[in-house]
Amino acid sequence: MISFVKHIGLIRRKGFLLLIMTLLVLLLSIFFVLSSSIQPKNQVDTQALEKRIRSLGELNTIEYRYQNLLKYEDTKELKGFKLPFTTKSLILLYEGYVKAGVDLKDIVIEVHPENHITIYLRNAHFTNNVIYEDSVKVYDEKSGLFNPLKLEEVFQLLDKEKYRLEQSLKEDGFLEEANLRTKKLVTPLLEEMGFEDILIEFH
Repeated sequence: MISFVKHIGLIRRKGFLLLIMTLLVLLLSIFFVLSSSIQPKNQVDTQALEKRIRSLGELNTIEYRYQNLLKYEDTKELKGFKLPFTTKSLILLYEGYVKAGVDLKDIVIEVHPENHITIYLRNAHFTNNVIYEDSVKVYDEKSGLFNPLKLEEVFQLLDKEKYRLEQSLKEDGFLEEANLRTKKLVTPLLEEMGFEDILIEFH
């Protein structure tokens, strides 16, 4: 009779241990299921967001239109002395535009808890600098007898002027303004998606 009671108690203890083990396995299973379901969701959201922003491609955010007058003169020299009949000169009038923006293809996104998101973008760069060909006017053209003016020189002059203009605009904060405008365009898009704490950094 005593051994039978001990046997019953042993069975109960084994059953209790089995129940505990079953509960532990069940809890661990739920944990892993929840972990696997939550993590991919965050990944999918981040990937979808990156895809949505990258689809915008190159975002031009600022444009500057210009009209310039360029005076050019060149004379060949020999040991510091100007040679006769080698002076050539002209005056160029031209119009064009320059644009700057940010390439969104290199975007990196970090999604944090509590509706916080950090966006990393490359600094703005010049995306276009165009001189209208039909706007180019040449005045007071003079070609030296031994130093003729060539058409390719005119194009070289215009290319140098385009570069000079870009450097001048860069010093005046043109690219920083493009960064700022990019922030103003991207921020509302993120706010519509539910993000409240938004940080956009350029590098």
